[in-house]
Amino acid sequence: MKKTTVLKMVAQNFGLSAKDVMEDWLQDGWLKLEDVQAILPKTISNTPKVRNKKSMHGKLKVADGSELADCNVIDSQIVCIKAESGKVKVGMFYYAKDKTFSEKLIPNKKVSGVVAYVDDSGLHGLVWLLNCNVFIWSEDDLFVGMPKELSGKENTRLILQASQNQNVFAYAAKFCAEYDFDGVQIGEAFLPSIDELKLVRENRQLIDEKLALIKGANLLPMGGCWSSSEVFNNAAMALHFPSGEVRFEFKSQHQCYTYPCVAF
Repeated sequence: MKKTTVLKMVAQNFGLSAKDVMEDWLQDGWLKLEDVQAILPKTISNTPKVRNKKSMHGKLKVADGSELADCNVIDSQIVCIKAESGKVKVGMFYYAKDKTFSEKLIPNKKVSGVVAYVDDSGLHGLVWLLNCNVFIWSEDDLFVGMPKELSGKENTRLILQASQNQNVFAYAAKFCAEYDFDGVQIGEAFLPSIDELKLVRENRQLIDEKLALIKGANLLPMGGCWSSSEVFNNAAMALHFPSGEVRFEFKSQHQCYTYPCVAF
């Protein structure tokens, strides 16, 4: 007998909601997390407690006592997922507090950013955060000497290390590493590499559409945006978002937009 059929029978016979039954099954190990998204949409509209409700909000607990994110059900669909599901898409909203994603904004839940890129595995990508600033890259032409193939997170770590060792302030990298808005913790965000910025730009129209739905969020830059990638001892790469042109800008003279990202 299919799990959906059993779930309907149990819920109807005992006057429980699908969520209540699944929570018990998860705690007892009778149901796997990956089954939840497949089962719930088929059953929730037929269970007594939610038959006439359009939305439901709650938390499902798994066997080890942890919670399955903020399990949000809207129009009989789970809209809050984890990166491990492999179903995260560009344009989804990101919630840093519990590391979850949704296609629609969830009321009364603090949104942190918008998914700007997802790799071929569907498990990893970049989130574009909501706040930006304008800085020079560093003072006194800080030189780090980073390999070109490093990620933005790795670059940012090396920039800050060189900044400390040379006693030279790295404005752009420091702003990103110390970003602590909208549930993002200090140390989670970083200054993206030039290759990461190019990936973000490919999805710029959808990203801007989603950012426009978030009150107070900054849209994508209309000018040059600093990357964490160096060119020479006195220059770093910036991506001009409107044209896609990569520009070499003087680190201690030119001011560019500075946008942090987080990876998942």
